[in-house]
Amino acid sequence: MKRAATVLLTVALLLCANVVRSNTACGGEPGELELSDVRDFLFMAPERPLFIRLHIQVDGRSFREQPDVLAERLFATLDTDENGALNEKEAKEIPPRNRFRDASQSTPITFAELDRDSDSHISPDELRRFVRQNVGEPLQIERPPGSRKLDAEIFNQLDAGSDGVVTAEEILNTRTKLAKYDIDDDETLSKLEFAALLPPVNADTASVGTTLIALDNSRWQSDVALKILKVYGRPSASHGDRRQLSREELGVDAATFAKLDADGDGGLKLAEITALVQDPTPQIELLAELDSRRKRTTVSPISESAGVDFRPGRNGRLTLMIPGTEILIDSERSGVTARDESKLFRLRFLQSDRDKNGYLDEGEFSGLELTGAEFAAVDRDGDGMLMVKEVTRYVDQRMSLARNQISLSVAIDGKSLFDMLDVNTDRRLSPREFREAMSHLEVWDINQDGRLVLAEIPSKYKLTFSLGQSLLFPGGAMAAQPENMEARRPDANRDAPVWFQKMDRNRDGDISNREFLGPPTAFQSIDSNSDGLIDVEEAKAIEKTSP
Repeated sequence: MKRAATVLLTVALLLCANVVRSNTACGGEPGELELSDVRDFLFMAPERPLFIRLHIQVDGRSFREQPDVLAERLFATLDTDENGALNEKEAKEIPPRNRFRDASQSTPITFAELDRDSDSHISPDELRRFVRQNVGEPLQIERPPGSRKLDAEIFNQLDAGSDGVVTAEEILNTRTKLAKYDIDDDETLSKLEFAALLPPVNADTASVGTTLIALDNSRWQSDVALKILKVYGRPSASHGDRRQLSREELGVDAATFAKLDADGDGGLKLAEITALVQDPTPQIELLAELDSRRKRTTVSPISESAGVDFRPGRNGRLTLMIPGTEILIDSERSGVTARDESKLFRLRFLQSDRDKNGYLDEGEFSGLELTGAEFAAVDRDGDGMLMVKEVTRYVDQRMSLARNQISLSVAIDGKSLFDMLDVNTDRRLSPREFREAMSHLEVWDINQDGRLVLAEIPSKYKLTFSLGQSLLFPGGAMAAQPENMEARRPDANRDAPVWFQKMDRNRDGDISNREFLGPPTAFQSIDSNSDGLIDVEEAKAIEKTSP
């Protein structure tokens, strides 16, 4: 009997310690048991949904322990007498409650709120509890851009026959069909104009390759299952238009599928897919080890995955080669240190102190260029005089908090369908680029049949880990070029005749029928190849023959 009780107790303890799904354990205080390093994701790959399990560690500890790491570092800094507890004077240096999430806010906290046991001291556990309640989620997912979504919509527009295949003739005819989206009426279609084709983003308009979804929020699990079904599901013969997923479409092993297929009909419906989302069986399981000192992430596979080729790279990066998809997992490396930041803001303080009185008033504060900060949040004593000590303390606190914030961003890596069509890289598609599109897409025509299917368009993605965010470069050291920048005009007209340059109003290197100011017969005589466009060479040729 005693042995049975011991076994039951051991099982109970193991179940309690299994924190793969939860941040807290068995009703105890947060952090009493080891926290899980697991984060499950769903990646909407072109071929099928991919369930990815990441074990994320920072300096050998679970990423969920980052609030504890911050509390430990903060306590060591504030405990000036090194007696293992903070007195009321030392506790005044604890950052305001809202500072952990919003740099512009400064909501003070009373000593009594921190001193839970009313012993007139703040213990490490009391500070840890406060930090964990206010620091927020240690891992932030930066939503990916919609380039792949735009690719899919462009493909759908080009596919006039709706048969999943695009031909040269269909591409040519599409230009006329899409003319209504030419907002500025310049006979070209920019990325912004193409974006008008996209439906609003919601659970019903999920798109392949545009979403990396964290699966640890139970409130959204049914929405995620519905998204999977809408994107990848197909009508079945036995259920009419009712969508379901086969094992091949889902890409899971036979045992997992049989367990999920409750009615045994060979297809998973919404309720059955929801069960998978609630308890995912990962097709890919990886370990991501973040090194805060070296600013490097080393990614390695934990186990072999069917249909996935793992290719390790330099500096800890890993590339996942999946049919139809290539995913590079890397880390952002920055040469900016906390010491660099502190020195720079000291220098900015001296430059901003225009009257040289040793402090900054509210009018001089903007010279610091402290992103997202307000004067009152930095002026802790509220005397209207910002001293250099207050600035450095604020910067050091912000840097300390940022060091524990992990972000995972997703981006399209490589050329999109739009980029391949946009031969002269002016971020718009001209009539000639539509006409010659298929010749530029031949590299993707795997079976060389002169037709293109969406699966032949390679999808390359880059997942980037970063630890901490610089105050000098809040958007990253290298900000992405915005899509809405004015299109760079090609210089094809530089050597063209003057009349050609004047008629080519949209500066795309061709003169269309609409742009040509002469009679139709003149246009036809200049357009020697009868492609409906006059290019620079044809203009030069007519110049040579003219008297």
